[in-house]
Parts: sequence; structure tokens; C-alpha cells
Amino acid sequence: MTPEKHRAITDYLRASFPNLHRIEEAEEPRPLWKFSIFPEADGAHFLLLIAHEFIADRSAKEIAASLKKWRVADGIRSNPKMQMLVTETGATLQRRRG
Repeated sequence: MTPEKHRAITDYLRASFPNLHRIEEAEEPRPLWKFSIFPEADGAHFLLLIAHEFIADRSAKEIAASLKKWRVADGIRSNPKMQMLVTETGATLQRRRG
């Protein structure tokens, strides 16, 4: 992931979670980037998974626009026990794995 694309994602998350405590990220075994979003210092967090293909096929500006258009942050906040998966076809909530 280029620094510009990374910044587009983290800027979107920072703007969407104004009192954000921290963001942790990791590359998953499946071709996904995982962003753990900690709005508070208490350890509770939201999960955002973004497919490598989605990132590779879009510019930084297109990534930011898609996250905004698909209202990813609203979806994440709607059910903290779920995770948001972003792929080429859109954003969907799904059960958290293990």
C-alpha cells in the first residue's frame, strides 16, 4: 500500500472518529489489511478489513470517496460486535472471526 493510500484510509478514520484514541493495523493472512479502531482508551474497538484488490485498483482519492460514499464509519459504529469488510463490490458487516 502506498503512503498516499494509507493516509487516505487513516485520514477518513480520524475524521469519522473525532475522539479517536488510536488505530492499529496489520496485514491479514488473507489478502486483507486489518484496521483496529480504538475510540477510547478502555480497549473496546471496531474492526475494518479492506481487501488488497480494493486498495490496489483505486487511487487514494477514490479510496477516500468510496469509504465516504459507502458510509463505512456509520456501519462500523452500528454494531461493534461485527466487523466491516470493504471489497471491490462495496462494504458489508459480517461476524467477527475468532
